[in-house]
Amino acid sequence: LLEELKSSGHDDDTIVIFLSDHGMSFPFSKATVYYNGTWSPLLVRIPGQQSTQSRDEFVSSVDVMPSLLELLHIDAPAEMDGRSWVPLLKGEKQPNRDFVVTHVNT
Repeated sequence: LLEELKSSGHDDDTIVIFLSDHGMSFPFSKATVYYNGTWSPLLVRIPGQQSTQSRDEFVSSVDVMPSLLELLHIDAPAEMDGRSWVPLLKGEKQPNRDFVVTHVNT
């Protein structure tokens, strides 16, 4: 996919975000609020940023839009849910984030 992005000429102006599914529905896993049901990898590729890091802070998929808006230097609407994880991408702490809320709606 990244090679196709490069061949299109847009690898220098495209942010790539990869979120994984949670895998199979085993007990205490997918479709639960246990660790294995809520943990999933998040990969972010930002043009011009060469750092590779592994973090273990809490983030949520609802944080994607505020993060993208901050990366694009666009103010997020005050009523928007989620919080930017750009400080984490810079190697900093995300202030006042001690937890995320998860739920299963079934």
